[in-house]
Amino acid sequence: NNNNDDNNDDNNDNNGIQAMTSNVKYTHPLLGSGWLSSSGSVAASDAQTSVINFDSFWVEPVDSPNPKPKPDLSQGWRRWVNDMGKVGFIADISQFPVLYFKDDVCIFKFPALNVLIATRREQR
Repeated sequence: NNNNDDNNDDNNDNNGIQAMTSNVKYTHPLLGSGWLSSSGSVAASDAQTSVINFDSFWVEPVDSPNPKPKPDLSQGWRRWVNDMGKVGFIADISQFPVLYFKDDVCIFKFPALNVLIATRREQR
């Protein structure tokens, strides 16, 4: 999981909310390889908890070493994928206890699956 953040003042507001993009590479025997991506915001609800709010979703069914930038989501199958992502996004399970945060690395717990997730911020 790559979390991309431009890390400039345009991506932050006065409440500590930061823009966030998440890209997850997938490989499937029938569907091939590609990227599942989403974007939105991340903020701290308290000193130990982060809250993620994704509002855009897209798929790039292309086997490439890096994800492509967010495409136009307003038409065709991309609109359908975005709409389905919005319907499937569950805000109540998007609160994550942060176990480690230093520099550009964060490790948090995903309670819904009882797993730990490590992320690294990439500068663009």
